[in-house]
Amino acid sequence: MDAFIALLFTRVPKLRSLRMEGNITQEARLFSNVLRPALCYRNGTDLPGFRDIHTVVFNGAYSRSRMANTENVLPLFYLPTLRKLEAFIDTPQSEAIE
Repeated sequence: MDAFIALLFTRVPKLRSLRMEGNITQEARLFSNVLRPALCYRNGTDLPGFRDIHTVVFNGAYSRSRMANTENVLPLFYLPTLRKLEAFIDTPQSEAIE
């Protein structure tokens, strides 16, 4: 499903809002891998810049054993016209902060 979402996302460059919920947010690595070069590394990519996205909802069901989506959400902060971002992400364990 993640591959389908990533491919579909590249075909809608004028997208204005994005809502991803449920299990899709837990396994969104390909989606993130498409979004990251499109927004962060514009040189040498034919991917759209997604300049029209202003609202993103990226919420998943809470599951402590499956929480590992922080790296998938980070590219969303590079959206140039982002006005609203709702995301349910994990926090690192206290040992990782030290």
